[in-house]
Amino acid sequence: MSHLHLPLSEELSNRLRRVAQCTKQSSTTLAREAINLFLKDQEKKLLHQQIASYAAACAGTKEDIDKELEAASISVLLSEKESQ
Repeated sequence: MSHLHLPLSEELSNRLRRVAQCTKQSSTTLAREAINLFLKDQEKKLLHQQIASYAAACAGTKEDIDKELEAASISVLLSEKESQ
């Protein structure tokens, strides 16, 4: 396991300690969970940006969606909507 020295403001340290006491968990556990959630969120945002960039770069090229596949998908979505 790797260790990280993370200086915190007094306010943030106090908040972390308060929540740790209330939840009967260690500050380290809470910090680890918070970092993990933050990183998952950042990775999700980064993936979205990468997909959007790829889609924008491929728009109108041979890598863009197949017209027949697009038409079939629209047809299916419309029929599903009508059946609701």
